[in-house]
Amino acid sequence: MAPLGFTAFSANLRDYSQIRCLTLGGLLAHPAGVGYHATLEDIVANPKDIRIIELEAVQLVRALDDVDLAQGYPHYIRLAGTLDPKSALLFDGIENREYVIQFVTRNDYADPDGKLKKFVDIYQHSPQVRAALDKAHGGLYQPGW
Repeated sequence: MAPLGFTAFSANLRDYSQIRCLTLGGLLAHPAGVGYHATLEDIVANPKDIRIIELEAVQLVRALDDVDLAQGYPHYIRLAGTLDPKSALLFDGIENREYVIQFVTRNDYADPDGKLKKFVDIYQHSPQVRAALDKAHGGLYQPGW
């Protein structure tokens, strides 16, 4: 098949999940072993001659009329209400543990009064919090707990 030469807007290709999705779709290739550290500079094949223009993720939905292909994070698209992200041609999925909602602290952080631990426990087990997450993100998120 001849190169298509189309323009694609992509949200934050500095994030490997975006490159991975285009790679899974056969649109790009990068060397084996690069893994989650891949960047635009690591792309070794662009067989469809895609002209990739990076945008900040929150700007992507405003530029849809100016592009042949758009790639971005489903939660931004869902929150904008412009498209149904479940109608995507290709979806990276939510099973990647690198992109789950999680709580982290510095190694030197102490929680002497337990307030942070209590907050995290409420967040993780509250039906109200889960309902808010479901309303905002639908099924397009994965909690890391």
